[in-house]
Amino acid sequence: MEAFVQYAQKVMKAVTRILPFPISLTDVNGVILADSQYNRVGKIHLPSKEVIEKNDYILYEEQEVAQFDDVFPGVAVPLFFNQQVVGVLGIIGPPSQVMPHAQLIKKYVELMWQEVFYKQLEELEEKTLDTFVQYVLLNEEVDQNRIKQYCDLLKIDMHSHYFCILIDIGDTLMHDLKTNHETHTFSILKKSLLTCTRKIFMTNRNDICTYFNTEKIIVMKSISSKQEYFQKMKRFKERAEELQKLFMIYHVKDVLIVAGSLSKSLKEINYSYHEGERLLAFAKRGKMKSHIYSYYDWDVLLKQLPDYISPTLTEHLRFRMTPLIEDESFMELKRDFMMYCDKNMNLSKAAKALYIHRNTLIYRMKKLETITSLDTRNFHHCMILYVLLEKFT
Repeated sequence: MEAFVQYAQKVMKAVTRILPFPISLTDVNGVILADSQYNRVGKIHLPSKEVIEKNDYILYEEQEVAQFDDVFPGVAVPLFFNQQVVGVLGIIGPPSQVMPHAQLIKKYVELMWQEVFYKQLEELEEKTLDTFVQYVLLNEEVDQNRIKQYCDLLKIDMHSHYFCILIDIGDTLMHDLKTNHETHTFSILKKSLLTCTRKIFMTNRNDICTYFNTEKIIVMKSISSKQEYFQKMKRFKERAEELQKLFMIYHVKDVLIVAGSLSKSLKEINYSYHEGERLLAFAKRGKMKSHIYSYYDWDVLLKQLPDYISPTLTEHLRFRMTPLIEDESFMELKRDFMMYCDKNMNLSKAAKALYIHRNTLIYRMKKLETITSLDTRNFHHCMILYVLLEKFT
């Protein structure tokens, strides 16, 4: 097996640390893959073929090996993985002295080999998952057959509805790597953050969670219906806050967590991802104090509304706003009006929040009405002015 060849030297070095005798590892063809005496690597070890044929321990006394070149006394035992012979372990030394160690070392090598194999398998699955996520999120048009192949490999349902959750951790990982100068601690932190994310957001076998890059974790949530999506989104902020608390244990702060809208299938998940990216860009502009955003949140939708006004209408509105924007009291009028709207058009509450007299606020609202010809007591007029001030200033 190719993986056995790849890790034979690693296994040999680990075993020689605990065993006072030299050892060798050969493949099923009798080729020495690893040996305490490095110059023997690559040579054919004829007794190993005999061990594989007999499928049992064989002791080699000094007089027996005298007829062979580069063969030493000791014990040779077959190594198994998944009930198949993968090679032979040779322990070099007087048979009577090495035999008591044979069974224990055989089990140790086989267990270590299993650990190495499953670790390699896990790494392969992670790479497959990363490749799949990059493919479906970065390509607007994807091949249905290719998606099916990935889904079959990963054992996930390609026909479920999905939406994207993006978790922006900034330069946390790279900062840790630069500070500690150790890839070991970097890997531990990386895995810990992923484990926390999976604990909070992965509740379905079809859910996908992985790193998109060193600054971003992606969760692709599987949903059975629109109703389930709305139920998930009702608890999204609560769950996101729980994740932020878990990240704080690892000193990861200022994490941005956003959710895109629902996609009909994995083939269309790209749209949900790009919506999430737009929310991240919106969050980084600092329009709101929150670190958690979704299109389910009315406040987020309201704040984003100005960004969706058509270019033609934008020019007309910008021109119409000129007298107000050019007024020397503009910043003061804007601040007071926005607070007035945030306090549900209640003059008394707005004045209190602004630390000014109620009559002062009334005077400024009247001035704003004179400049714009809008009625600040009219909800519709207030709504359009609020949106315009958000967009142009």
